[in-house]
Amino acid sequence: MLNQSNQKITCQQIRIISNERLAKDIYKMALASSLQALPGQFINIKIKDVYLRRPISISKIEKDYFEIIYKIVGKGTRILSTYQKDDYLDILLPLGNGFELVKNKQVLVIGGGIGIPPLLELIKQLSTNNKVTFLIGLNDIEEHIYQEYQPLVTTINKSVSFQGNVIDYLNNHHLEYDYAYACGPMPMLKALQNYLKVEGQISIEERMGCGFGACVGCTCQTKQHQYKRICVDGPVFRIGELDLDEY
Repeated sequence: MLNQSNQKITCQQIRIISNERLAKDIYKMALASSLQALPGQFINIKIKDVYLRRPISISKIEKDYFEIIYKIVGKGTRILSTYQKDDYLDILLPLGNGFELVKNKQVLVIGGGIGIPPLLELIKQLSTNNKVTFLIGLNDIEEHIYQEYQPLVTTINKSVSFQGNVIDYLNNHHLEYDYAYACGPMPMLKALQNYLKVEGQISIEERMGCGFGACVGCTCQTKQHQYKRICVDGPVFRIGELDLDEY
């Protein structure tokens, strides 16, 4: 198991500072809280008129607020996009284990789709002690809202830089790295786990019921045939630890 935050999980009513649309169906919400959390951890939000909470990764942590970036993919996130400044959300936080930070490495950070936001705070913290290369894969260039992080960009459609997926990019460009982090859709993580020849960590995206291990609804299997709960044993795992072919 990787790093755990020292802060206990709590249920809090947290005020929304802002909830702004960044691109088609993509929103950024800022929440007023002095959150102590690690890059890679997440929150679980109770949304009106929806039975199960929605887990969303933390994308930025500041002294008196934190941010999440989310995409409308169903009823819950669509309702979440309607919340306004000064509304309150019922939130469980912080949840899961976070990324373990390395030092003095040439680090490659790879994000795909809505798996990119969990990597933003990680990049900020890694940059003080490492040389970081950031590679992102998007469906369309219109989803590119990460210019301030100066990523290398590959898109499936309407490319203005490189057309293809992140594996295609790695096959066509020489990038120097000796450690890797990744978060994104399962097909991307499967391909990266087979492709990467260095140590690293991946964060798994998964639907979760409770978010703290009680419902056992988000299990995965290691290569040693042990079962792990993504919400508490993850969502961050070592590269090569999980049998991703089981998905």
